Amino acid sequence: MNSLEIRINNQFNKLNIEIQQEGFFEDKIVVDKPENIKYIFYSLCKNNKFTEKLTSPEIFLKENDGIIVVVSRNYLKIYVDKLRTVPLYIYKKDNEVIIFSDFNSFYEKNLDKNVDVIGFWENLIFENPLGERTLFKYVKQFTFASVAIFDKNLDYKFEKYWTFSLPKINIKNEDEAVEILNTHLNRIFSSLNPSDKYLFAISGGVDSRLTLAVMNRFIPYKNLSLMTFGYDERIREYQYAKEVAKALGYKKPIFHKLIAESYTISLKPLIRKAASMIGVQHCHMYDFLRSNHIGNDDYMISTTYSDPVFGWAVNLKTKFDDNNEIEYTSQYNKVKKFCKKYNINSDIEEKIIEDLKKIYNLWIESTVDSFEEFFYHFERNIKFHINYTHILADSIKLICPFFDLGLIEYSFSLPAKYRYRKKIINLFIDKYFPELSRMRNISSSSLFQKPRKPQKGEITFDFIKFKILNRINVLLSILSCDRVQIFNEYITENQGVNIRHYHRKLFIESLKKLKSTGLLNEQQIKLFKGKPYRANLINLQYQIISMKQALCEE
Repeated sequence: MNSLEIRINNQFNKLNIEIQQEGFFEDKIVVDKPENIKYIFYSLCKNNKFTEKLTSPEIFLKENDGIIVVVSRNYLKIYVDKLRTVPLYIYKKDNEVIIFSDFNSFYEKNLDKNVDVIGFWENLIFENPLGERTLFKYVKQFTFASVAIFDKNLDYKFEKYWTFSLPKINIKNEDEAVEILNTHLNRIFSSLNPSDKYLFAISGGVDSRLTLAVMNRFIPYKNLSLMTFGYDERIREYQYAKEVAKALGYKKPIFHKLIAESYTISLKPLIRKAASMIGVQHCHMYDFLRSNHIGNDDYMISTTYSDPVFGWAVNLKTKFDDNNEIEYTSQYNKVKKFCKKYNINSDIEEKIIEDLKKIYNLWIESTVDSFEEFFYHFERNIKFHINYTHILADSIKLICPFFDLGLIEYSFSLPAKYRYRKKIINLFIDKYFPELSRMRNISSSSLFQKPRKPQKGEITFDFIKFKILNRINVLLSILSCDRVQIFNEYITENQGVNIRHYHRKLFIESLKKLKSTGLLNEQQIKLFKGKPYRANLINLQYQIISMKQALCEE
């Protein structure tokens, strides 16, 4: 269990601070500072850099992952690192203030659990509330590279100390871009202790393929175990993972089978840790770690944040192009369409747009090319992927190589053309691991199952087969009530059948409970209630199940 909790009161005309923590390393930080200020660094990783003299906590937390607490007689400052690798929340009502990293702390205490209605709808639209908002009225969350400043009256405000403003660098050609990337990856992975035991979840995508290939340079075969998850061992995900493992000399990955019970067993413990910002539809790794014995000395290598680093959400259209107003963003249009479809009150819609504009203004201050990329990196990745990583760290010691500042600065400084559709990964593998470049993958950047370097406009046999198979299975689902399906090798989790057949009762109960609390009306219930056959609707229904679990006392 990893948890950090800070209680604050202002008795005797000064701030009194009580800190309780479990699982974190706690270190004093030597900085140029007045004598009446104390700096404490909390991290899940042992880090020797904390003894160095610093000019500021902001600089320290760009290079190191963790939290800095600045204690003074008259104020308290709490900093999270550049990527908020430790999710941190503030509960404040009247003169009661608690800062916590594990939402279980909130649920277990007699605190006001009044719902933030705006946060509720943002969570349904984006799978997480926007900015500092949460599902609860009196709970706010830290965002990336932020500091909360408390005064003696216990009032506080959030400030940003970094907005990812990085100048573009001059790269002569593709070969130079790949060589610099290789230097960064070698620096990061060579720091791993080759005598330690490691676990790595390998998928059929290019990110894990690159990660395993670079680890292969430094970690002996006997010290690295592989795993892959899915609903059936015959899926493409697992077949491609086995091919990559074999090509690099490793044993085939352990296969973790996801069944309907995987989701129901994980529901309460997973949701209560993150207040449904991680929906139960994403329980795969949590379920694996829950159901398998992991050695106390083992480490898990995580590819978290590799998507932003390598360019998953890069858009070649930039803020310097025409029509760069928020109304032209996909996020804005998503809000408008969702609110119209589900008859959401116009006042609620306006407040969601206001929250979106705050994020949009942060993007304008940054050097990230498009708002879509900025939103994906610093809203979705921070609140879902990195949050999930922190939760998994309760079960195993994690190493996150793609949190590295040098790699992040290099990646975000590259011209977009090198990162668009993760081109930099393909170039890297072509040069250093050509035996892997000939293998197919299921990466989101591969135009779905296409061979390497597909021709423009090419339609593959796999693409046609996938579309036909989907349509046949939809028809079979309707005719047989999901009892008959043709095996689909292209999907990893069979969530459509799960939500329509195995979890239908749970979903209907969740709708009824949310209606009884006044969060949904009868018309909205009818709109949500239909059996889903499209991925976005399947995901939405699982999000409703997750939110009921987060909001309703058992």
